[in-house]
Amino acid sequence: QKRWFFFSGPSREHVFAASAFHLARAFEARDSIADAIAWFGKAGRHGHALRLAMRHGMDGEVARLSGVAPETSAAETARFFLRRGDVARAATLFAKAGSLGKAAELCFEHDMHEPLSEIVLPRLLEESRDGADGAEASSERSRLLRRCATWFTERGRFEHAVLLEIRAGNHDAALRLALEKDVAVDEKMADALVGAEDEENAKDASFGSSRKKAALLDVARLCKRQGNYSLSCKLYAKAGERSKAMKALLKTGDAEKVIFFAGVSRDRDAYVMAANFLQTLDWRAERDGSGATNDDEKKKKTDGKTDVAKHIVLFYQKAKAYGHLAGFYESCAASEIDEFRDYDAALVALREARRCRAKALAKTETKADLGEGGVASQKERLAAEKAHLSYVDAAVDAVTRFCDARVLLSSDPERARVAIRHLADDMAKEKNSSVMSASVASVRAGDAYAMLVEHAFGVAHDAKTAHGYLVSMRERGIQIGPYIDADMLREISRECGKETPE
Repeated sequence: QKRWFFFSGPSREHVFAASAFHLARAFEARDSIADAIAWFGKAGRHGHALRLAMRHGMDGEVARLSGVAPETSAAETARFFLRRGDVARAATLFAKAGSLGKAAELCFEHDMHEPLSEIVLPRLLEESRDGADGAEASSERSRLLRRCATWFTERGRFEHAVLLEIRAGNHDAALRLALEKDVAVDEKMADALVGAEDEENAKDASFGSSRKKAALLDVARLCKRQGNYSLSCKLYAKAGERSKAMKALLKTGDAEKVIFFAGVSRDRDAYVMAANFLQTLDWRAERDGSGATNDDEKKKKTDGKTDVAKHIVLFYQKAKAYGHLAGFYESCAASEIDEFRDYDAALVALREARRCRAKALAKTETKADLGEGGVASQKERLAAEKAHLSYVDAAVDAVTRFCDARVLLSSDPERARVAIRHLADDMAKEKNSSVMSASVASVRAGDAYAMLVEHAFGVAHDAKTAHGYLVSMRERGIQIGPYIDADMLREISRECGKETPE
């Protein structure tokens, strides 16, 4: 019996399979069904085992063998389970056999969601992607997909329904359903809803058919309503609506994306909106007192903010929005004065603001000469811009006087003190008479007196004169604390023997 292992003939596996099959037939003839099924399985004849199990109503064996039996026997097995009342397993096997319509109808009839969505639809969608069959088969698949979409819609599963309508080629119905039911849209679904195009035609997406543009706008609005602002921006941009795209993108609060999109959009409104948004950020570069321990750390902290300020200026310049740009320079001047008492930097910013205000005024005058806009509104705008330019001129003059007087303190202290006192008095008068616009930063009377106090005590070492300046500040209603260092106040009080005004 051992010699067959060594002779040249059929392989051991082949001999074993043949022997197992004959042994299974022998068990079947003796009505030893369980043994017959087992040996048919060992022989690799799962179809025989399956038919034997079905003939004798062995549901467990049929269920086990249906997973390994050939697909050709799947339909017969499905009908077996359908007769036994196991509809879910029958639907699964009909799908395996390729009878997707029959499987879907069973799911519809018995309201079975899981077999339909997990077994039937994946096979149906796979066939739809391949599209290898003829026009008739393709039409039948589309009909079945629409039927599935209707079924999902009736049960409130709108996202599934939209995807199925898209796959069925019914983009209009898919879009209507997505808009009506507020279906969550991702980028892949958005492309499908508006109709994906190849690369060659993608360039014409903004200028294509009216249906496509309308679909882009509808989906963009839907994404914006759902808070998907980045995708909404992308869709608006594809539709050629750059201003709406920028409005959507601004809601993300992502400065880098806003800067990038404004740079590539080349749209005046987008430039202005981007610059306005960037002004709401902390665009002011941190000063040396930021707490950084070395130059590299300071550079890291300031570079990003400095870039934001540069982009604000750049975008306003590209948009030729000189009024907005002037307002930004005025904000820079106010920041330098209020936060850092840096009048030199404030003067540079105010001069830029004056230059931009002059350009804005000239632009408005040109429009008025051409008759653009209403006559009354143009007159009001001209008057307002002329008044604002005069405020900026006055601020430039005041800051220039302040800076000149500070330089003069080292060479002609007496003359500088007189100039500074006159300047402080002028600032107080202008403030009381509301000649200066509150929106334009100028010299603060407290800074003028603080400079006199610091020179009198710190340079001339004259505590009595310094104390006199403090008294003058109090008489003019100027708070001392925000302008004079507390340690200096204590030193002045100690040396002159008088209480410093509070």
